[in-house]
Amino acid sequence: MFVGKVFYKRNARLINKLQSTLFDVISSDVFQKKMYYFNYLDSLTGLKNKKCLERELKYRMVRGTSFDLFFLDIDNFKKINDQYGHIIGTKVLEAFSSKIKKKLPKESIVFRYGGDEFVILITSNGAKIIESRNTFNNIETIVDGKLFKLINSVGKYRWA
Repeated sequence: MFVGKVFYKRNARLINKLQSTLFDVISSDVFQKKMYYFNYLDSLTGLKNKKCLERELKYRMVRGTSFDLFFLDIDNFKKINDQYGHIIGTKVLEAFSSKIKKKLPKESIVFRYGGDEFVILITSNGAKIIESRNTFNNIETIVDGKLFKLINSVGKYRWA
């Protein structure tokens, strides 16, 4: 019995120390940033993910903010994966994400919805700029020395 009490006291001290350390880690800025990254950013493209889109939409709808959504899908992306392999397909997605983000007004937010599907959330004024530029038509990118001309299907939705 005596051994059990000593063992219990040692464990209690260890558990208290671990709880304190764990609390310090969880409350640290680095941990918070990593948790944000894992929860709200797409690991492949670095864009915000579907979960972040859902959170952003709820926030804007509750506040009554008007916005436009553009839905993008890379046409025939499966052919790129089938013909050149998934490694090249991954690089094409990364390059496409980067090009799209650079073409958009600063107030826009780009999300990777999944696979080769992307959503852009923007104010109505920003949407007019995007439409006037034909931003999503025929985006070209070079991956491993090969030129890919990416044609996109685009849909639009307005929340007013």
